[in-house]
Amino acid sequence: MNKVFKWVLLGTFIVAGHAAAQDQVVFMDAQEVFKQYYKYEAMQNQVRQQQEDYESEQNDLNLELKELEEEIATLRVEVRDETLSEEIRSGKLDLLEEKLVAYQAQTKALNEFKQLRLDQIQQQINRMTKSIYDEISAAVIDYARANNYGAVVDSSSVSRNGFSTVLYVSPKIDISAEVIQVLNKGQADK
Repeated sequence: MNKVFKWVLLGTFIVAGHAAAQDQVVFMDAQEVFKQYYKYEAMQNQVRQQQEDYESEQNDLNLELKELEEEIATLRVEVRDETLSEEIRSGKLDLLEEKLVAYQAQTKALNEFKQLRLDQIQQQINRMTKSIYDEISAAVIDYARANNYGAVVDSSSVSRNGFSTVLYVSPKIDISAEVIQVLNKGQADK
């Protein structure tokens, strides 16, 4: 009877150990995984290029606006110049009014351009970020299933009041490095 009890007890521990391994909760620093994923750098480069293009276009528009400002300043001086005939000053006044209207239109166009381009860049960042997070999520799910993990918790998450929701994670149950390795597999050669 004593031998049977020992075998039953041993079997229970083996089954319980196997069940515990399947229900193991592991942690991953999602922000670190995101930053270490090779596609993050590609995303950063693409966004940086878009911002440089935006700044170049904005500089061109600002230069045009600056030229208009200089023309307006010159015309304002000429309109007040009493050495010029009334006819010439009247013509300059008409030209000044045209330039002021053009300046207002150019300023409005510049503001609309800024808003449009910044919105486009932000939408691109959002799309790319979502795509990368979707890929990371799929890889984490596959990795967790392959290793029979019960749950994967993001250790980088923060509560509403800015405090870390996970205060400590043992390196034994942190799978961040393994997930990064899976995601970047084959990229070291490139």
